[in-house]
Amino acid sequence: MAENKHIDLTLEELEQISNKDEELYIKSENTLLAYNKDFKDYENFCKNKNKDPFNLDYKFIKLYLTWLGTRNLKISTIKRRLSAISHMYAEKNLDFNRTHFLIKNEINKLKRKLKETVDKTAALEVEDLDKILELINYEISANPKRLINYRDKAILSLLLYGGFRRSELSNLNKENVRKTSQGIEIQLEKSKADQTGLNEPTMIYYYEKKEFLKICPARSYVDWLEISNIPSGRIFRHIDTSNTISHDKLSDKSISLIVKKWSKLAGLDWQRLSGHAGRAGFVTSFKKLGASHEEIKNITKHKSDNVLDGYDRTARNSQNIVKKYLNR
Repeated sequence: MAENKHIDLTLEELEQISNKDEELYIKSENTLLAYNKDFKDYENFCKNKNKDPFNLDYKFIKLYLTWLGTRNLKISTIKRRLSAISHMYAEKNLDFNRTHFLIKNEINKLKRKLKETVDKTAALEVEDLDKILELINYEISANPKRLINYRDKAILSLLLYGGFRRSELSNLNKENVRKTSQGIEIQLEKSKADQTGLNEPTMIYYYEKKEFLKICPARSYVDWLEISNIPSGRIFRHIDTSNTISHDKLSDKSISLIVKKWSKLAGLDWQRLSGHAGRAGFVTSFKKLGASHEEIKNITKHKSDNVLDGYDRTARNSQNIVKKYLNR
């Protein structure tokens, strides 16, 4: 009889359970963590104003959005805070309408006020990365046993030439990468744009010309794999001051710091660069070289041409545009 203990659940109750399961198990772990963090910000605002955060008051939420706009936050951050409220209210079975006219009007006003862009980070373009890799190669030749240089070289190369998000690289497992005679094939388990992990893998080809071998992104990954001896799991990890690899994964924030560190050493405008700079640089560099939207989207997995255009700062994977347009 134990198997039928929930038989008396109503259809409405089962639908609520289904919706909750969808929230918990389909949304990415990173998204849920971000929602919790963002809702804390709203709770603190409510506490300061002596308000109950779960008292549905559209006028009050509108004023919270107005307050966020005074903090010089990006519109994408403000929208994420609104999504966090919507998510937490759904958890409490509160019927929150994020398209309510007060909310919708405030978001539209903030878009105009903040001049919405996809991301204001500068692009780390091909020629910028070449300068950084030249510097890292010098460091490697001076101290060939220093692990951090091999790790950072692989990270920076894949950020640009794979068009990856920093979170995708921080979560990259050895099992996600397959070495072939032509290069490396990366199949992400999940990403922001693909929660199922069913997207086409990204192929990073070996450079063919001898003069470019030292900056080949596929070989940079293979070099890191060989010197790190990581058997499985996270491929990019912390390295302490004693040159020892930690078993902890590398956070996406750490990847941003790696971009800034090497950009500064290479004399670039490091303060405007972040972990998103490689992805922006991929789009910018290859649009300049004449790549089509479809060719770029096959690598970056963007769904919208409008979103893709927002990255511009100026085929399928078997037709990898890095190989096609750089001919390295």
